[in-house]
Amino acid sequence: MSSIIKRAFELQGMKIGLISDFHDIITDDEYFMSKGGHLHSLLSNFNSLNEISSTLPMDVIFEVKNISGAEEFSLEVDGSNYYLSGPVERCEKECSDKRSSIFGNMGFFSKVAVLELEKRGIFSFHSTSFCKEDENRLYLVLGGSGAGKSSVLLKAQTANMNVFGTELTHFSLNDGKLKLMEGSLWQNCRMGNLVIDFPELLGKYGIDWSGEGDPWYQYKSVDLGDWKAGKAVLEDPELVLLFPRIESERENSVIFRSSAEKKDYKIYNNLADKVSPPSMLYGTYFIPSIDDDESQKLRMKAAIDFRRTANIIDCWEILASPAQCLDGII
Repeated sequence: MSSIIKRAFELQGMKIGLISDFHDIITDDEYFMSKGGHLHSLLSNFNSLNEISSTLPMDVIFEVKNISGAEEFSLEVDGSNYYLSGPVERCEKECSDKRSSIFGNMGFFSKVAVLELEKRGIFSFHSTSFCKEDENRLYLVLGGSGAGKSSVLLKAQTANMNVFGTELTHFSLNDGKLKLMEGSLWQNCRMGNLVIDFPELLGKYGIDWSGEGDPWYQYKSVDLGDWKAGKAVLEDPELVLLFPRIESERENSVIFRSSAEKKDYKIYNNLADKVSPPSMLYGTYFIPSIDDDESQKLRMKAAIDFRRTANIIDCWEILASPAQCLDGII
């Protein structure tokens, strides 16, 4: 019988205890510390996972059990305790793209973390975000996968904007006060966005492009920490909401102001993006959604409260190419 290994992290003040009988998955710092700058790192979702003593009382327990010969994964949930079992060792060793693994940035654990943060009053936008610190103004780019959030962030980088989040941006509301918390600072860039759309950023990021292969099918994880905002928490900043649809071949832009008052459901859907869908572990094994009625109601209330409380000074709908996506906005 394999021995148990424990490890613990703090995320936005929430203590998470990890337990497994497959040691390699718990000790793999490609997941937890972005060792080697891999695409599957959790730090392309979250700003940091601070390691803490596993002997402390935990808010969340996440246990992974390896069952050799198992043909599927099973999940049991008891409050904030999660028990996942299945062919972990085989999947970890055979998987060529670990983004959809248990601890990958598109995997199941990330959804658990976002859901558990919500229970503690911290909600997570699926967004890129950047700011003008001298004006205490944050630009929040909201959209699902493929909307073009990364292109908007890279365009902002060409204008020397400071990065606040590359994939998630968190917020909390207490006593009518809005706080926005810095998100991830590692950006998983499609090389085509750099080589073709914003080649001037290659030098800025210290990237040498070999010219081999199709850049649209190549990705690189880029640490944008050197261009992060000066503050990790912004209190009641001016907010500009951006809802993009970026198309690389588009010649004519359609960029217009819209009313934030009609965006409650859009905001809700964005908050649900990183928690509500079911998971397909390792691209093969289906895990049903962990979302429930109460979580959805809480999230909808948070979306409405955010829109009513936040100092939203502008709201834009964007249909444009990468080069033109911020025309007239910044």
